[in-house]
Amino acid sequence: MKQDTRHIAIAMTRSIAQIIEGATDQQVDFYKLLWNVHWAIDYYGVDKTRSTLIEIVLDADFKADELATRLRDTLFQEQMKEDTLGDWFTHAMKD
Repeated sequence: MKQDTRHIAIAMTRSIAQIIEGATDQQVDFYKLLWNVHWAIDYYGVDKTRSTLIEIVLDADFKADELATRLRDTLFQEQMKEDTLGDWFTHAMKD
C-alpha cells in the first residue's frame, strides 16, 4: 500500500509541477511538494489531495514556491474546522 501511494504521489507531483512550469514562469520545489503530497495522500486520500491542489493553483494569489506549504496548511485548517477539538482550539487562540 505504501508503495502505491508513493507512486501516486510522484505522478501527481510531476503532473502539477509540469502544468505550473509550462503555464507560468514559476518553478516548483519538486521534492518539497512531493513530501507534502505524499503526506496528504496518506492522511486525506487522493481525491482530497488533488482537489485541494487544484483549488490552490486556481487561486488568484497563487505562488508556486508556496504550493507545498499551502497544501499542508489548507488541509490542516479544514481538519480543524471539522474537528470538535479544532473549534475549541480556534476559540482558545482568539483570547
